[in-house]
Amino acid sequence: MRRPRRNHTAAFKAKVAVAALRGDTALIQLAQQFDVRANQITQWKTQWLERAKNFGVFVPVLYRWVPVSARGLAYGFSVF
Repeated sequence: MRRPRRNHTAAFKAKVAVAALRGDTALIQLAQQFDVRANQITQWKTQWLERAKNFGVFVPVLYRWVPVSARGLAYGFSVF
C-alpha cells in the first residue's frame, strides 16, 4: 500500500536545503534523517539557490562575503 502524499512546509524545505548546502553530511544521510528522497533534497537545494540568487543574497563564508550561489549558508532566509 502506498504512503499518503505529504505536503512539506516552506520552513521544512528551507531547513533541508540549508543542511544539504552545508555539505558536512552526505545526501543519503540527510534523506534518512528527514525522511525524504535524495532527489527531492537536490531539487529543494537547487530551488533555494536559484531563488536566493534572484534576491541578491550574500552570505559570509570563510570570513569573507560571497554570493549565495557559491555556497548557500544563509540562516533564517527562506525563499520557498
